Amino acid sequence: MTITLDLSPEVSENDVALSNSLDPAEAARRERSLALLGTLDQIGDEREQQETFAFLKTAVNADRLSDRDRF
Repeated sequence: MTITLDLSPEVSENDVALSNSLDPAEAARRERSLALLGTLDQIGDEREQQETFAFLKTAVNADRLSDRDRF
């Protein structure tokens, strides 16, 4: 899955200014978070993700009080 964000230059400039004003611990936490998000596309292949979704879909819809599926 690919997510694309189109940000205006003003938003990017404000983000850089905000990043420069953060304390070092917060800046390091944000960098680790961004690095983790960058690795999400490397987790499992497409087939595995489809199988996982099919399993979760079945589990969520199992034993429901109504006849209406969530997915």
